Amino acid sequence: MIGEPIGGVKQVRDVPVGCVVYSAESEGQTKNVVVVQGAWGHPEIVVNNEGFIDTFFVRKTDGAERSVTPVVVNKPYRVVPMKIGESFGLQMMANKGKLAALVEMPILNNEEAVCIARVAEEIGRHYNEPMDIELVYDRRAMREEGNILLVE
Repeated sequence: MIGEPIGGVKQVRDVPVGCVVYSAESEGQTKNVVVVQGAWGHPEIVVNNEGFIDTFFVRKTDGAERSVTPVVVNKPYRVVPMKIGESFGLQMMANKGKLAALVEMPILNNEEAVCIARVAEEIGRHYNEPMDIELVYDRRAMREEGNILLVE
């Protein structure tokens, strides 16, 4: 399964990040800016704008350099897959106990935001138009396979 396993994880380092990435900033039509928005857990919280999300504005500067402007908010809960009766679904789970640090912690560091932005830029170039991309950034998968997991 991509992302957090059924019922959630027990360690901060194992919580995946659900993101929606815009290969071009469209609101203000700011040139050379990729917008990375995300929250802990399943990307549903970001896609449906149902919770608190961090936003990273990644600006392409001279050459291959990127500057990152993060906007980090408190994220008291995340969306995780759960078994509900005989089926499976998504449910809000509080970031508490061993996972309380997630509330104030940025979902990404600047290096990770730049890496995700570069993937979005490549996808936008491939399709020759601005794209919005849904993905899961799973540090466990990154350690094992070195992949960003595109889900839509």
